[in-house]
Amino acid sequence: MTKDKTTALQMLGYRVLCRFQAQGQVAFLQKMLAGKLPIRPHAIAMTKNILFVEELKNGWKFYGKTWIGSPINIDGTKNPDLYHGWFIGWIEKGDRKIIFFNHIEDDKKEETFASLRAKADAKEKMIKIIDQIEGSKWKIYTPL
Repeated sequence: MTKDKTTALQMLGYRVLCRFQAQGQVAFLQKMLAGKLPIRPHAIAMTKNILFVEELKNGWKFYGKTWIGSPINIDGTKNPDLYHGWFIGWIEKGDRKIIFFNHIEDDKKEETFASLRAKADAKEKMIKIIDQIEGSKWKIYTPL
């Protein structure tokens, strides 16, 4: 296999791995927040305190963690101008929780970190979801 094909397969594998990692992280958060993991309540409370970002409208709390990484070029090098940004977290109000994973990938050089843009984008999306939930006559149930 040529180096170009190998590197292309590695890039594809990286993207697939990121998607599976995202699903695994969301599943972990679902179980942790539902108390279905062997984690002490005190440790969960400490984790929530560390991951708390801010309070959003109508009493919803916004939690999460950012990550950043560089994509790999076909020749195996990293492009210092392009990044992947991730933000994984949840919003919570009382017993209601919505867990999410947000990923962005740069296609041009940006002034701000991709991870911070992923966080801001996730916040904007969660505010829209809150508006839909709070404006609805129907209660939305999100099983954990």
